Amino acid sequence: MLNNGQIVASGNHDYLIEHSELYREINQSQTEQ
Repeated sequence: MLNNGQIVASGNHDYLIEHSELYREINQSQTEQ
């Protein structure tokens, strides 16, 4: 997962949901649409 061109997290969906606040926020915003 990139943030401003920097790798900030990597892994599958389950890992990122558990370990990355940014990924959770993006995932939540996508599922609310």
